[in-house]
Amino acid sequence: LTHFKAGYYYPGDMCMRLEDGRIRVLGRSADVLNVKGDKFLLGPIEKKAAEFVGDHAVCLFVHFDTSGDDQLVVAVENDGSVTAHQLQALRRWLVQHMYCTRIHFAGVARFPRTAGGMQKIDRQALRAMVFATVG
Repeated sequence: LTHFKAGYYYPGDMCMRLEDGRIRVLGRSADVLNVKGDKFLLGPIEKKAAEFVGDHAVCLFVHFDTSGDDQLVVAVENDGSVTAHQLQALRRWLVQHMYCTRIHFAGVARFPRTAGGMQKIDRQALRAMVFATVG
């Protein structure tokens, strides 16, 4: 943790500088989610979360609201077929397994994809899209 540049500690920890000068580590740019100090591998959680919403693509992010409190943001690639009942079941599962009660769902018609042949979800572009709408 020797270098802070453009919101990242070297080598890839995502951080923010608080108003009082302290630096808060948000997570890593790798596929690890940091929720209240607990680290979770994203792949298995997102795969399980997708099962709750009819196998639509799901991406998880941590976001801090205006008061600086942790909020789990669940982005769901949604063509309009994901129901409130499915989201409530997913919420209950996330609360039980990730101990996070502040959860915000964001529906995205189509996730941005990388330009490469594998067409993976462009997590950085998706994060920018989702966080532009999260208050």
